[in-house]
Amino acid sequence: MKESYNDFLHDAGLQNQVGVVFGLQTLEHCKALCKGHYNYLERLPNQLLLRILFYLSFRDIGRLSQTSKRFWKLSNSSELWEQTVRVRCDELTPDMEVLANAMGWRKIFFTFFHDQQRGSKAGPATDAVPSATALAQASATKAPE
Repeated sequence: MKESYNDFLHDAGLQNQVGVVFGLQTLEHCKALCKGHYNYLERLPNQLLLRILFYLSFRDIGRLSQTSKRFWKLSNSSELWEQTVRVRCDELTPDMEVLANAMGWRKIFFTFFHDQQRGSKAGPATDAVPSATALAQASATKAPE
């Protein structure tokens, strides 16, 4: 059975079979490909996407996280937020790392660093490096059990 892209787009029976066997997400993806719609960003590996996200503003990261499940996961990944904290924290001690691993790197960032720069449109890769005093105090008082 060989059909053109155009034939596939007009064959409801074949589309139904693809949807039943492979799921609606795969069907929609196939239909988009047949129409010539390619999402090259979605095809990049996660590590490369994380590097790109690191250079976006926080607002843009938030917006991107709303576009797909994959970008939501990447935007909320501990890898992205750990790198963000490490860039912004001038003195990250082992106790602070334990706290960050227990609480989550994203939560640490928004608890201790983001408030200091509220209103800043800068993203994770900016050169601003606030003091680690607040994080150090928190790691001393909130040791994991």
